[in-house]
Amino acid sequence: MTGERAAADAGAGRTAVQEQAPDSTLLLGVDTLMWAHAALFVADVLGCTEHPLARQHAEASGRSADEPAGVYMLWTHPIRTVRICGVVAMLQRQKTATVASVDDGTGVVPCVIWERSADGVLVKGSGAAGEPCKSADLRLGDLVTVMGRLSDFRGERQILVGSMRIESDGNVEAAEWLAALDLRTRVYRRPLAVPRAVADAAAAAHGAAAAADDAGGGASSLADAVLAHMDAQGERAVVSFRRACADPQLRAAAAAAAARAASAAAVDGAIAGAFRALVAAGAVFQRDAAADTYERVTHGGVLGPLLLAVFRAEARAGAAAGRGDAVPLDLAVLRLREYPELQRVPRARIVESVGLLVAAGDLFEANEGRFGVSNAGAPAGAVGPLWEERHRQHIATGRGGDVGISAVAFDQLEDLLWAGTNSGQVSSFLNTGSSMPRYTSFPAHRGSSVRQLLSNEQGVYSLSTTNVRLSNRRGFQTWNKLMPGAACMGFSGTTSELLVASAPPAGGEPVLSVLNLFRGSVVKEITVDQSIVAMKRGRLLVHATASGQVLLRDPKTMRAEHTIQAHAGGIADIDIIGSTLVTCGFFVRNGSPMVDPLVKIYDMRMMRPLAPIPFAAGASFVRFNPRIPTLVFSFAQSGKMQICDIMSPNYTSVTFLRAEVPGLLTGVDVSSSGEAFALADSASGISVWSNRQSFFFNQYSRPSDYCDMFTDKPTVQIFDATPLSAIGMPHYSAALLSMWPSDLFANVGRQPPRIPPEILKNVKMNDFVGYVQNTSLKRNQNLVLATRGGREQPKFRSQQQREKQRKSSVSLGQKQKPAHYPGIKAAAAASAAAAAATPGRVELGQGIPAFWRRVEIRYSKFGIEDFDFAFFNGTPYGGLETDIQNSYLNSLLQSLFFLRPLRELVKAHIRTNCARDPCLSCELGFLFRMLEDSKGVNCQASNFLRAFASVQQANALGVVETENSNPADTQSYSVLIQTVNRFLLEQIHQELGARAASTTTSTPSHEEGLADEYIKMLFGIPLETVTTCAMRHEQSRAATPFVLDLLYDSKASRRALEMPCWEGRAQPTPSTGFHALLQSSFHRESSTRAWCDQCQNYHQSTQSRRLKGLPTLLSINANATTDADLDVWISEDMNTFLPRSGDEYVVVDLEDPKIEIDLSSPDVAVYDLRAVVSEVVPDDEAPHLVSCINVSEDTQNPSWFIFNDFLVQEITHGEELQFEEWKTPAIIQYVRRRHELDKHFNLPSVEPDYSILVEDQKINQREDLLIRYQLFTPDEVPRTPGYICAIDTEFVAMSHGEAEIRSDGTKSTIRPPQYGLARVSVVRGSDETTAIPFIDDYIHIAGPIADYVTEFSGIKPGDLDVRTSQMPLVSLKVAYKKLRLLVDLGCVFVGHGLKGDCRTINILIPPHQIIDTVEIFHIKKHGRHAALLCCVLRAKLSLRFLVWFFFKEDIQLESHDSIEDARAALRIYRKYLEAMDNGTFEKLLEDIYEEGRVYNFRPPNAAMHMQQQAQQALQRQAHQRAGSHTRAPSSELL
Repeated sequence: MTGERAAADAGAGRTAVQEQAPDSTLLLGVDTLMWAHAALFVADVLGCTEHPLARQHAEASGRSADEPAGVYMLWTHPIRTVRICGVVAMLQRQKTATVASVDDGTGVVPCVIWERSADGVLVKGSGAAGEPCKSADLRLGDLVTVMGRLSDFRGERQILVGSMRIESDGNVEAAEWLAALDLRTRVYRRPLAVPRAVADAAAAAHGAAAAADDAGGGASSLADAVLAHMDAQGERAVVSFRRACADPQLRAAAAAAAARAASAAAVDGAIAGAFRALVAAGAVFQRDAAADTYERVTHGGVLGPLLLAVFRAEARAGAAAGRGDAVPLDLAVLRLREYPELQRVPRARIVESVGLLVAAGDLFEANEGRFGVSNAGAPAGAVGPLWEERHRQHIATGRGGDVGISAVAFDQLEDLLWAGTNSGQVSSFLNTGSSMPRYTSFPAHRGSSVRQLLSNEQGVYSLSTTNVRLSNRRGFQTWNKLMPGAACMGFSGTTSELLVASAPPAGGEPVLSVLNLFRGSVVKEITVDQSIVAMKRGRLLVHATASGQVLLRDPKTMRAEHTIQAHAGGIADIDIIGSTLVTCGFFVRNGSPMVDPLVKIYDMRMMRPLAPIPFAAGASFVRFNPRIPTLVFSFAQSGKMQICDIMSPNYTSVTFLRAEVPGLLTGVDVSSSGEAFALADSASGISVWSNRQSFFFNQYSRPSDYCDMFTDKPTVQIFDATPLSAIGMPHYSAALLSMWPSDLFANVGRQPPRIPPEILKNVKMNDFVGYVQNTSLKRNQNLVLATRGGREQPKFRSQQQREKQRKSSVSLGQKQKPAHYPGIKAAAAASAAAAAATPGRVELGQGIPAFWRRVEIRYSKFGIEDFDFAFFNGTPYGGLETDIQNSYLNSLLQSLFFLRPLRELVKAHIRTNCARDPCLSCELGFLFRMLEDSKGVNCQASNFLRAFASVQQANALGVVETENSNPADTQSYSVLIQTVNRFLLEQIHQELGARAASTTTSTPSHEEGLADEYIKMLFGIPLETVTTCAMRHEQSRAATPFVLDLLYDSKASRRALEMPCWEGRAQPTPSTGFHALLQSSFHRESSTRAWCDQCQNYHQSTQSRRLKGLPTLLSINANATTDADLDVWISEDMNTFLPRSGDEYVVVDLEDPKIEIDLSSPDVAVYDLRAVVSEVVPDDEAPHLVSCINVSEDTQNPSWFIFNDFLVQEITHGEELQFEEWKTPAIIQYVRRRHELDKHFNLPSVEPDYSILVEDQKINQREDLLIRYQLFTPDEVPRTPGYICAIDTEFVAMSHGEAEIRSDGTKSTIRPPQYGLARVSVVRGSDETTAIPFIDDYIHIAGPIADYVTEFSGIKPGDLDVRTSQMPLVSLKVAYKKLRLLVDLGCVFVGHGLKGDCRTINILIPPHQIIDTVEIFHIKKHGRHAALLCCVLRAKLSLRFLVWFFFKEDIQLESHDSIEDARAALRIYRKYLEAMDNGTFEKLLEDIYEEGRVYNFRPPNAAMHMQQQAQQALQRQAHQRAGSHTRAPSSELL
């Protein structure tokens, strides 16, 4: 250290000592806080320092110098006793004392209750009165108020309890907090004002001592000697008090300053007083209390690095919060004084250090009083270089969306990072240094979340709640063991055993299973007392339990040797290295678990806790650094991180980081090399952090396996002179097949056509000749074409257009006539004839009709728009497309759409301010509005299915299709759709809740009072389960399921076929059979051994279920999974098993089948069949789902239609009731007839949520956002239809298309590319603010994007990422809701090519609300425009060409801008209005096509075109002056 800086530091120390001179022992007892219980936070208690002059005062009183003085400094006030309020977080009961660690949220302090004086210390109850109790009554989690005396024991602060009250009122804690905050502001932080008379009296009483101090130089001269002694040791030297006392010069100065005889004890006391005075002055701080060592506070020592670290941390926090990275000096001073060693450093000394940092270039002054950090390096300190995100990967889970990552782990042998998802997929990524490409990916646990990953020599072990699997690193399974209820796993003390902790789902005892690592077999099972949630391996096996305890087990005997109560509310994560254990978890406050802000540390050698690490964000994961065992990583779910060196004094070496993740952290791990850690989030993202540019996961990693690479054969160039021998040919030792003689060949002719199975099924054999009735087939007809039911495929629209062009008799604008599905007319006629011949029965046994078969979309080179959907649907009801994942839900969605109460409910919901995302109720409402407006046009449920796939509960049920897994591979579509039926109603019930109930006007008759939940009122089936024990004691439990599952036990089957006759009926009917099945499903009875609370014993009990009411909408899952179940539905004895309407069957709670039925009774419900969802399983096709729906509200005149995805057609009444081997029921829906829809379920009108148009909805709050729009004011919102606005959108490619090359060389599209909405812009068009956008939203896309197509979209990488984008980002739901509201308000949209935009957005705008400039400026009739026919047949006019034609401007030169395109479409539309007003539109259209034909409909450069026109004008003038009008211009002029 230079001499100038040493002098400055010494001067600062002398000044501080002189400023503290008035705080002498003569004023120690004047402050009233010294004699009162100061209400403090635990953090203030831990931060108090020992009074610098209290020990001298004690020595003067005759006490030992080594005995604690018991007086502490709270800012400038001396205190002895305190009062705190908090929760008991740890209890240690000993013979002589009970130690209760009290946690108030700011820290933890031990409170000691001595047993010899415990009487009267503890009181239970709030208020003035209380009940005396003993220390044994104290429990973990109790809220206590402690009053006692401060003390230090072995370097740790504690409170000697004088009184402790166990509070019964939880509000006491909040009141104590308020009191402590108030006293801190009004009293503690203000200096003591001593009256002059009191100061004079104290000075007169101690005048002799003061004079002696002045004569000898006092403490100031001795302090200078101590500082000189410390400076002589070096800048950051740690000075021991004992070595200082042994220094001769320092002892001489102390002897000269001592007022008494210079005895050895007096000299040591004077030196100790000087050290304490320097600590109080902020010139020195105590490094280690146990070793009694001190360190000088200097800029080059501890002050400068910590000050720079404070500025760095606050700069990062300010930048993340949007406040900027300039840090105010006052804030830096406040944060710096949070370090215990720097609490008393004078502000002038801190300001001087800031100036030195500015001079060194580490800081710069941004403006007055605010400083910024110059370099971006790592903060100076003990933690090391700065950790930064180096790589980020995303795991794609299919087109349905992201399901989230649930576990992440580094490989212990190779440079691989393993990750597991909630859908059971396990993936690995290879560390190549510059990138992390995917190494392997395989489905390990279908439909179950991966909870943990481990690796060793054998491979990678993955754990889910259902099984444990060992796979090699290439993804192949070694063994798989079913482990129901598995929670965690870990390696044991041996090299051949794996421990798996599980809790059986049925509620059995927790089990610890020992598995063989090589075979996967269970070696033994150990029953444990508590469920184990985490386990680690050290010298002992460390197991964390659900109750918050840590069990230390012997690895040989598995017996618990020690128990530690770590967290009262449960443990979230643990880690161990050597003999140090670290835990994080929860504590209980007011009966609810909360994240513990303290990370607990324990010494396993002494079995005692160490000082906890404070982490305000609350740790959910903790890890040690394997390479630097003193570093502890703490991670919060919000992305906040803390790296703390536990060997630093008071944990001062701390680095705070923050990961910008789109979701919550779901898993962390630290590599064995200590050079990297990985973070996994719920949005399927993985980020790898490191503190160096080049890093490895392991210290010594073995190379990973790679697949063999194919080597290309050498290319042979063939020319005219190239000999044929240049091309190598294989050598054959025998004659080739082509060299066989001709006599070995015989011409067998053409293979006879295969006879369709529909014909062979009806053949009657007479001897060896078969006879069958003649069908519509003709002689020599190719019968192979009839094997698929005579299905006819439509032609593409482009093919139809070309055929119409070749036929002059067909007009250009004619469309293919929509009709019944061609090719099935014969089948429909046969069904109708069979229905007429046999009333009530439609024969389907002669083969599968074509309209029941699977329909698929075919693609041409023009995409899906070229497919003729009208060929399959000639009805006013819209169908749903199938080229989307999870489209098997189409049949269920169609049936729900025709339930009018549910449809009106979700439509009303989308008009509310719903912030839930994803929300299936909103997406269902959007889909139903599309189906209402479709009028027979096909729709797609892509938005709903994407939201459905992102719901975690749906993924957990295993009903979501992904690219890597299809649930239909393991279970039928019938089972899947029934599971979705139950889940969807439950999900809508949870999303709507009681909000919708407040909008209802009345309730059904079976409900008493106002229903609190609307879905429960519609679909709820009130049931009561009664359990009767052997002693006839009954216990009842109510339940309200939304779906009834039919049961097919033996008893129900007998009742279905042997139903007793009703009066007036001689034989059982199908209705009575279905009633018996329904009755047995409602009223279940079972016998089981269960616990009886009244008998307090186990008995053989009988459980029976009773129906307590009848729902409005009865949804039934057929649940026919076995052949015996299906036989009930397709039994030949029954004409129609399923009843059509209430005319045939009355559902009533029947105990006596002969009861008289009163239809006016509220206990009787008459139901009409509304929909049947069936699974069709052809022999030659993949299975699929089809729904038959009665679309009529008139119960007397039903109208049945089949909805086979986008095929919609009317069917014969009764066909929906017939079931065959290829057609099985899945879902049946009934509507209660006596329920009056118009009176009970008409929702009151819901005012639309206009706030979405007038309030900002962006999710990225940055100061540098590029805002180009101006929101609507409340008065601008269009309230009447007809408001004109212009719209344009941009899209990105979510996936690439797939195509194949046929043998003839033609290209066939298998799957077109999938596009997603990336930007939508809407500009005003009806007032003085014309062309000003009020919507310009970029859509946040969390999943992977295959291609940004920047050339056509203007979207660049990073524009849609919430972490980096400078564009206003919103969710897809918000953008869609804005457009949906504008459509519902009747706005008219002007745009160019809106048909394709609306399809990708997945919205349907009525035709009268669309003004498409593509269609306006297109010649549709060619009568007198025959000369332009060749132009008409070309592609329609582009926006760029129209803008050039009208305005001679160039747009879309480099990329597209949706605002520019929307404004251009609006300007072009105004040109159209002008031409229509002038009557010149036909002439204008001809001019456009004439000009387009000249330039090939591609606009030339506008500037070049204007220059050419100017030159041509000059040339014409020159020719006129020369008198020559025919001479062509010279080449120079051109």
